[in-house]
Amino acid sequence: MGFVVILRGISGAGKSEYASTLPSSVVCSSDDFHITDLGEYVFKEENKKPSHAYCLNRFTEFVQLPEEKRPPIIIVDNTNIRAVEIAPYYALAEANGWYVEITTVWVDPETAYQRNQHGCGRNLVNEQFQRLVEETDRFPPWWSHRILHGPRDQPNIVSMGADYERLLSMLQLADIPYQVDKNMEWIRVGTPGIDEVTFRFNKNGKMTNEGWHLIDLE
Repeated sequence: MGFVVILRGISGAGKSEYASTLPSSVVCSSDDFHITDLGEYVFKEENKKPSHAYCLNRFTEFVQLPEEKRPPIIIVDNTNIRAVEIAPYYALAEANGWYVEITTVWVDPETAYQRNQHGCGRNLVNEQFQRLVEETDRFPPWWSHRILHGPRDQPNIVSMGADYERLLSMLQLADIPYQVDKNMEWIRVGTPGIDEVTFRFNKNGKMTNEGWHLIDLE
């Protein structure tokens, strides 16, 4: 029985980078539809819907192959932020006898914005992140889901001005231990005396720490 990995994450999270580390895999991605004959990525809004239809059709062909012709791993490499986007892939894979796992590639939105290669603006990446957190609660309980933290040499970044609720959601989703002040004035992350960082917030819930702060998510 083969294995289907449905990658999930905001633009610039490192999904394709992770996919490249899985040997003997076939990758299905809507991005492929936007590659020109010259090998350049050119996104056009009118091609958004056809690109996802192309990806789903290609995926369907692979999951329906006879057992002896199946690749060991099929990877769906799209943002897959909403449950409704994941559902067709999950259902098709299960119906055809594949093991299925959703892997959310976790990274702070500012880091993702700096890394994304498709020109997505900061506001769009932040909106994706907010939906990523909200949509996780809509997953059916039988779905297999795990969080994959970003690589150690590219730590997630929380910048001055970050929102209290957003940082709290990020820590909860990534299952990172933390402490909070009952007055919502600070969030403390890390091991006391070793790598502890305290993030402080004003009455409007905005971070007041100067400079940049790193959270190692591994």
